[in-house]
Amino acid sequence: MADDHRPGSFRVQPFAPGRPPAAPAPGLMHSARPLLAIRMLRPPVLAQVTADGGGPAWVRSAIANGRVLHVSGPWRTTGSWWCAEERFAYDSFDVQTSDGTLSRLRYDHRARSWEIDAIYD
Repeated sequence: MADDHRPGSFRVQPFAPGRPPAAPAPGLMHSARPLLAIRMLRPPVLAQVTADGGGPAWVRSAIANGRVLHVSGPWRTTGSWWCAEERFAYDSFDVQTSDGTLSRLRYDHRARSWEIDAIYD
């Protein structure tokens, strides 16, 4: 890992799980709720977003299209503000669009553009 807070400043290695135990550990609780996993998109996918009141209201992209039904955020990520060439500032939102897609949208303040940098499986 790089000594950096920039989104994506890591390298993913192949997942190699060991053999699962023959039986669950005693007392291990199993959740009846389905689990969500986040899939980071590298590179992020550009999106056209219509904002309403500061948050995304409509999304159009290769991954998600439709009216935003649910939104959480924004979460701001900034860094390298001391270096004009490397500084970054993003506002991220978790959204569900009317086509059923759950994704992470982010607004890049430097590029003045929207992109989808993750989807939830």
